[in-house]
Amino acid sequence: MNDNDKGWLQKKGNIDKLIKGLYAACALSILAEFFVHMHPHYDAEKIPGFYGIFGFIAFFCVVRGGQALRLLVKRDENYYD
Repeated sequence: MNDNDKGWLQKKGNIDKLIKGLYAACALSILAEFFVHMHPHYDAEKIPGFYGIFGFIAFFCVVRGGQALRLLVKRDENYYD
């Protein structure tokens, strides 16, 4: 399989560009908090990057909770046979 047969996301250069773009978007969103007046309801919301940090922690908890739930509801390979 040569480089022309691959999709745009499977090419190494495009993946690097996508990751760099994601880093830039995250940095710009945190930087924008210094120039935009926020209306926080709680003191924790005044921390720069709070929403990104909160979102990461929430996503982490959902993934770990899903892994724990999988252990609870998982069936044997031949359960439905």
